[in-house]
Amino acid sequence: MKRDGEALPRPAVIGLLAGGRWRACVTGYAVLWSRGRLEHDGRGRVDRRGSAPRDGEPIERSLFNALLGSQGAREAANRGGVQRALREGRRELGRLRLRRSLPRRILVPLACLVVPAWVAARTGLPPVAGIVLVLVGTCAAVWFAWPRTARGERLLSELRRRHPLPATAPEAAGAQQAAQEQAAQEQAAQEQAAQEQAAQERAGQEQAGQEQAAQEPEAVGMLVALHGNAALHALLPGLARGARLYEGGRWSREYRHHGDHSIEPWADAAASDLDAGRP
Repeated sequence: MKRDGEALPRPAVIGLLAGGRWRACVTGYAVLWSRGRLEHDGRGRVDRRGSAPRDGEPIERSLFNALLGSQGAREAANRGGVQRALREGRRELGRLRLRRSLPRRILVPLACLVVPAWVAARTGLPPVAGIVLVLVGTCAAVWFAWPRTARGERLLSELRRRHPLPATAPEAAGAQQAAQEQAAQEQAAQEQAAQEQAAQERAGQEQAGQEQAAQEPEAVGMLVALHGNAALHALLPGLARGARLYEGGRWSREYRHHGDHSIEPWADAAASDLDAGRP
């Protein structure tokens, strides 16, 4: 995936830029689901299926590796391996000048607040000039405290233009009906040409289908990374509801506290051990 000859981050890293750590994890879950490597029980617990994807990105693979047994989506996202992958994703965004590092987001705004006030107090500026200088410093502090850089904002705007949300169900139904009516009107004129090109079209469709199948997980992941819950609602509503991704994921302790007795005793004990090591 490239932009003007420059390699772009993978979907989960774009999700980290667009919506933070949870958006990146949701993007990873969406890609795993599209690859057929994820399943859920309809009540918020997810589990992996099959082997780890060879071409998966680090965040996606770390989520897959964290799913050792059925557990809440939020719990898996907080495993150490996933957090390390997220930190590496933030470093990648920093290297690409798409996201400001935490020290820069603290020190630069602090300097923007302190230096103008110090200059106004030490140089004896007129009150109006001092107020203007402090206001300018405050605006600069707010700007530099924002995680994304101007370059990152431009990249997200461009990607959202290139990857718009698919049409909603009513719009899609209306478009399909209009297309069917138009096809019926033109059927007589195009019938002979369609028969002659049938074999060639079938071969082309088969090849296109194979390419689409290979690209679909990445495309789904990019839409979820850019549009968040709106993309989940349009593309993967079953996964979003069944894995409780709309709600920010769940923890295994929530099932025990809510009287879910479907967890076996050994799983309950293991979850208790995990809870003991979690802040």
